[in-house]
Amino acid sequence: GKDKNVKINLNFTKKQLKFIKILKNNLKSKVYLDGFYLESLICMEDAFASSMLSGVLELISNLMISKIKCNNRDVKVGNIINSGFRHNLIIVKLNMDMYISLFDLLWAIMVSVISNRRLYNEKNKKRTMCRKQH
Repeated sequence: GKDKNVKINLNFTKKQLKFIKILKNNLKSKVYLDGFYLESLICMEDAFASSMLSGVLELISNLMISKIKCNNRDVKVGNIINSGFRHNLIIVKLNMDMYISLFDLLWAIMVSVISNRRLYNEKNKKRTMCRKQH
């Protein structure tokens, strides 16, 4: 079958964005990167532009891989950058393998919910105190 594009409209409130930020902070140290692979094909009618763009992408990819390997030497990495000409086509595939313990995930969600409620209650308490003083 043909690939179909599915558009999903994501509208977040400030409260939901704060929760996502808290959850991200709680999960950051619990998620482990196991693999990072980048594969690309860059074709343009102008062979010079195609090779320049491929070179820049390879440079950025190598910098990312160096940074990843400095943080964790056990991560499997790879990049394949191809270029061509005669037609305009750019394909970039990024594959990252990550793992997290189910217990850690549930713990992070629980702590994030509690922290989010605590922040919300503190803000409401401050608002009511300010109203009482006036």
